[in-house]
Amino acid sequence: MFSVCFGRSRRSSRNAELSSSPNLSALAKPPDVAARDRVGSQSRAGKQVPDVPVTISITVRSEGFGANSDGLVAAAAAVLESAAQPILQFVTTDIFDDDVLEIVVERDASASGPLAYYERDASGAYRVRLCTEDGPYWCQFVFQFAHELVHILSGYYLNQKNDHKWLEEVMCEVGSLFTLRAIGSMWERFPPVQGGRQYAKNFASYAEDRIRADRESGIVEGPAALFVRENLDDLGASPVRSRRIQVCAAIELLPLFETNPAACWRAVTMLNRWRNPRMLLWRRHARSRAESG
Repeated sequence: MFSVCFGRSRRSSRNAELSSSPNLSALAKPPDVAARDRVGSQSRAGKQVPDVPVTISITVRSEGFGANSDGLVAAAAAVLESAAQPILQFVTTDIFDDDVLEIVVERDASASGPLAYYERDASGAYRVRLCTEDGPYWCQFVFQFAHELVHILSGYYLNQKNDHKWLEEVMCEVGSLFTLRAIGSMWERFPPVQGGRQYAKNFASYAEDRIRADRESGIVEGPAALFVRENLDDLGASPVRSRRIQVCAAIELLPLFETNPAACWRAVTMLNRWRNPRMLLWRRHARSRAESG
């Protein structure tokens, strides 16, 4: 098991990933994340505490990685931490009970798909399962983890049965594509693993391959918004068809998130909290009183 705390796959992408797979060592901590950690520490020590981005603590369990995989497990933890940053930088502490978002990640290549469990572990950490192929397929790690991270940020555990679960899935698809398209530039500047700079170009290519394949699927003709409205009943009734509609809707929403990421990701954090806005006001008030007293 490996911890790090800083501030579904297509086989056509497999060869591209392997050709640029980095050495599994030399973990790095970007200066902007370090600076955010310092702000959080200073804020908690002072009387006035501004809303600061949530930091993340990731523990990767080694059981699903096979024997002699310590290097891969450690690298995976660093990669997943970096995968959280494109979105997490826009999510502030007034939304959550804790300043640190703790996530335990397990890997099961035989599983039907990645998953964010409703049940937390004994320490209260969120639990996420990935089903990446064997090896350092970082595009798959990033794509799957970003999807599950958005589930967590949206408060999926607060509203397990609702009529807008399909919309949550759309936001998760947006999160995966958004992260893939943003993370490459981060790796070029601050690679979390050795060889990351050379690998960075694969993320955007992986995203474009997925977008191209989904557009060519033929499931949506014309504007996705109109198609979703006309096929709303299918979003909950037919998982396969619903999945395709969700992906196509996500592709159309992606430019909006890339143009105004702060407002969009903050809105996503309200997705399962909107029924009780007083809860957010209470948390903000309680945090202020606790940290000023």
